Amino acid sequence: MYKDCANSSLSFTPAASIAIYDGNGQFIRQSTMWRGASLRFGEDLTDHPCAIAPPSICTDYAIYRDTIGLPPTPEGYTLSYQLCCRNPSISNVSGPQNYGSTFTIQVPPHDTLCNSSPQLNEIIPNVICVEGPLDRKLNISDPDGDSLVFELCNVFAGGGLTGSTTACPTLALVPSPACPPPYKSVPFNGTYTAQNPLPVSAQLYLDPDSGHFYGTPSQIGQYILGICVKEYRDGVLLSTFLIDYQFHAVSCLVTRSDMLTPAEDPLMLCNGLTIDFLDQSVNASDLKWDFGDPSSTLDTSTSTTPQYTYPIPGVYPVTLITEPNNPYCSDTLVVDFPVRERVVPAFIWDGNVCFENNEVSFAPIGYYPSDVKFEWEFGPLANPPSAKSKNPPMVSWSQPGFYNVQFAVLYDSCRQEHTQILEIKDLAQVLEAGPDQIDLKPGEVADLEASGAVRYYWYAENGTEFSSRITAKTSVRMDSRDSLKVYVKGWSVDGCSSIDSLYLIVPRNEALSAPINFFTPNKDGVNDVFNLAEFNPDNCAISILNRWGVEVWQEDVYKNDWTGLDFGGDELPDGTYYYILQCDEKVKLKAAVTLIRDTSKN
Repeated sequence: MYKDCANSSLSFTPAASIAIYDGNGQFIRQSTMWRGASLRFGEDLTDHPCAIAPPSICTDYAIYRDTIGLPPTPEGYTLSYQLCCRNPSISNVSGPQNYGSTFTIQVPPHDTLCNSSPQLNEIIPNVICVEGPLDRKLNISDPDGDSLVFELCNVFAGGGLTGSTTACPTLALVPSPACPPPYKSVPFNGTYTAQNPLPVSAQLYLDPDSGHFYGTPSQIGQYILGICVKEYRDGVLLSTFLIDYQFHAVSCLVTRSDMLTPAEDPLMLCNGLTIDFLDQSVNASDLKWDFGDPSSTLDTSTSTTPQYTYPIPGVYPVTLITEPNNPYCSDTLVVDFPVRERVVPAFIWDGNVCFENNEVSFAPIGYYPSDVKFEWEFGPLANPPSAKSKNPPMVSWSQPGFYNVQFAVLYDSCRQEHTQILEIKDLAQVLEAGPDQIDLKPGEVADLEASGAVRYYWYAENGTEFSSRITAKTSVRMDSRDSLKVYVKGWSVDGCSSIDSLYLIVPRNEALSAPINFFTPNKDGVNDVFNLAEFNPDNCAISILNRWGVEVWQEDVYKNDWTGLDFGGDELPDGTYYYILQCDEKVKLKAAVTLIRDTSKN
């Protein structure tokens, strides 16, 4: 008896109860056979000379012995022993745990000479190697010299609810006594049969005369199969010796060389003359690489992940040998590697990066083979956003900012990239003339200071005099006018330019009192617009500033219809704002107004 010792729930019974039936299926008696020592398979799990059984495979066996005296009869006898249940990991039976086992042998009729059944002379290794051709002879003989015929056959079910035979009077997991014949065969699943119990790439064959196994298992798993040894004397069948066996098909050969190839991963050729190799051999413990460089005798390695740098481009035959010191088990693989120089992309650019009239040209630098393809990516805000020529057209961007310009070259399955960051600059974002508004007294000098540029030029309407027009700091004296708009033009180090401005204001008495000091643009039809019609009959210009002096809305011809929106048409938050009403270049009204939409809080 054999069992899987890796399964702790399985154990040998101390004794085997053998049921004895006569040739007509009548129960005679039951005999107890006691178990000997429990033994474990050693190195003989597999008989393949180049195989290593996985450590998870473990099998124990035990021998049950007894001597039973039976008188010869015209019908003979059937001796049977039944168990439950089979290993649930068996691959060629559906629900194998529902089928037990029946072990049975027949004693021939009129057996006055005490016939001996065939004998198993040695343990049958229960590990077979996937994609390892079987060449195994069963060591079975007959002590009486009777003729033996070998064939693949069904195995019998025993205990278990599903596996119970229809003739058995009990549904017990382990019938006691064992049921009489005939016995139900364990059904194979799918396309498996008793004659084809394993998935194979070369047909399984059992020579009927010699008991020699041939075939090539193709799939990892656990499989049961039955081997029937029929005993003939003078052409008469005396008995059938059934071996109910479980095999482990595993990946265990150490003699299959394999490596990662350019066909599997073309990217491994993208580093130019330096190649990173990868061993993918099955169960290899020793390796030898030869990188096929005729100019060197040092182009070898024993590593699983070697690297080699070739002197020049070319096609090199790379050889990998597994188990090089074991000629019987070694395996050799040769793969051609087409090695070429790595293409390293780079580019230069030239042009105007100032936002107001930006336009940039790009050109690759370096060596590019004739089969290289080019890809440029300038971003979705660029015109054009991409190009696939070596020299792309001039490029411009619709907004200032930092842009990743990506230049890629493609050859074979390789892609090499080079990226530079280009800034499209808008000086208007950093140029400052100073605060948006400065309140002064008549005749007071205003000290001004610009920032954000490297060169400046100050100017204003009506020929206003500045202490300096070309420096960041300057000053201007207010005359009798009550307002003045001052401008500064600035240039960056790249030559980009922009203009910023500010108001110089001398408040007038009539500007001290405002017509209204709040309005409620909540669309209720009451006080929804900022109406300055009393002071603005001639459509003067108006500027709206927030509490920090930033202009949030402006109109050159004010129609007394502001509803609290900003330049983008979005609603401004509730709060206090300042306005300047300017008619004929003079400030007619300057005051504060409160914007209130949520009148429930007031």
